Amino acid sequence: MAPGVELGAVLDGADLAQLGAFELAEVAAGWERLTAWVQARQAEALTALTKREEMRVDDDRRFGSLSPEAVTAGDMCTVWPWTKPQAERRVRDSVKLVERFPATHRTLAEGRLDNHRAGIILAELGTQDDDIARLVEAAVLPHVHTWTSVKLRRVLRRLIHELAPESAKKNRRAREEREVWSEPGRDGMSWLHAYLPVEQVAAIMATIKAGAEAEKGLDCAHSHTCPNQYGRSGGEEPGGESWASESGTNDSGASESGTSDSGASESGTSDSGASESGTSDSGASESGTSDSGASESGTSDSGASESGTSDSGASDSGTSDSGTNDSGASESGTNDSGTNDSGATDEHSHTVGPAPCGGCAKRTAAQRQADVLAVLAWTSLRTGRVGGVGCASCGSVSGVPLPSAHGRAVSVNMTMSLSTWLRLDEHPAHLEGHGPIDPETARHLAAAGVWRWILTDPVGGHALDYGRTRYTPPQDLVDFVLLRDQECVMPGCHHPARRCEIDHRVPYPKGTTSACNCSALCKPCHLQKHRAGWSVEQVAPGVQRWTSPSGHQQLVELPRLSPPSSPLPSPTVR
Repeated sequence: MAPGVELGAVLDGADLAQLGAFELAEVAAGWERLTAWVQARQAEALTALTKREEMRVDDDRRFGSLSPEAVTAGDMCTVWPWTKPQAERRVRDSVKLVERFPATHRTLAEGRLDNHRAGIILAELGTQDDDIARLVEAAVLPHVHTWTSVKLRRVLRRLIHELAPESAKKNRRAREEREVWSEPGRDGMSWLHAYLPVEQVAAIMATIKAGAEAEKGLDCAHSHTCPNQYGRSGGEEPGGESWASESGTNDSGASESGTSDSGASESGTSDSGASESGTSDSGASESGTSDSGASESGTSDSGASESGTSDSGASDSGTSDSGTNDSGASESGTNDSGTNDSGATDEHSHTVGPAPCGGCAKRTAAQRQADVLAVLAWTSLRTGRVGGVGCASCGSVSGVPLPSAHGRAVSVNMTMSLSTWLRLDEHPAHLEGHGPIDPETARHLAAAGVWRWILTDPVGGHALDYGRTRYTPPQDLVDFVLLRDQECVMPGCHHPARRCEIDHRVPYPKGTTSACNCSALCKPCHLQKHRAGWSVEQVAPGVQRWTSPSGHQQLVELPRLSPPSSPLPSPTVR
């Protein structure tokens, strides 16, 4: 029976308890054939949607984010809980399948090919000239229903090499698809993927393997890649001399404290980046108390330092116009200062703060390679440069300078409750680009931060509404919006807010330059909001209603920066 509604009714009506092993296997295979048919029909629907007038807002293709495929992907995020990269990839592959590989699409609809193997055909033949792609496609489709995905890929590559030997033109096409993306894993871990030219992968792997070999057998005191020391540039646990320092030394040593009687929750950011000298310009430790039981939280940013005294760095993730995945991975770095909190230098120790992991000498080769890869990123963030070699005489560095965003150095943004930092509770922290992380990991990362406090509720002290007197938001308003939103607020997009633009929900000058009217939107989403028929309205504090070009609506709630504060017990009347 051909895949379709009738096959679905037959399979759904089967009494599994009455079937033998042979029949059950046939039913499972039937569902697989039906799934292939469903996916082929979905590809048809998505391709047809890209042709609708509502999705075609900029046919001259000046902006990739305004292409029919990108606009369709954004619209679909309001109908089905895809992320922007997932939707963009699904729409792009659907259009390619239906329009460029119609024979493969028919085979999928007939249930002789599953979606995974169809994806292999698109990936292997997508960079070939049309005549070569049609020849190879015609050769494999009659047999594909009996081949595994491994055999299909081998046959495709063999035929491609026979019909189209390696050429500069084909290599250039393939190189255009290079990308790096990440996706969340489990238990505080993430996956990092890279699709790169072979010579670049060879260079990266050679560096990683050589570094791992150099670290073989070294204990924590001598290892430069101890995973428990990444980002440790100074500071102690609460109760010590200082909470966090941007480098091994502190110019000011200032300590500030404040008392809040308003009941507002407090939060803060900690920046250990963008220092031009060898010492921390502030290194300030701030704390706050509340007479009404309010909770406080802080955001710890570990970022680039020109001096090389701080190893704190950034975790880079999020979506992009090309459809890369935005989920971010948390990483750790090293500290080379060798200066402890008292000013003494230990020639056997290159870190201060939390204790070493104690297991460096027992790491496997795979673990050492992973740690070396992380250190490559932390080193660049420590120096503020990508690549390059430092000058031995003057200490200057070469390489590509890391850009700043919204007046701040590139950094990791982590939000945690002050009560969690003080070990009064165990609330999870929020790591930008990743999500919740356990309190102990958060305390380790926060040890390198310089805390910058703000109020969770915008009351007192900070001017967050500038009316219609100016269009460009000032720095304090930008900082507040980025910390509040955490990521792009458009449905389906998780691009980190620090790499977003500040959008006026109600266009200026009709709308004010204020916290309630400004939001973080990445460049592609910003373009789509203003030019692709989207509308957005504020329905409640921290809640926006987005309406897509097709008319679908979705509510977006801004993330909570800190756990709700627990009210103090009522005083006992004596």
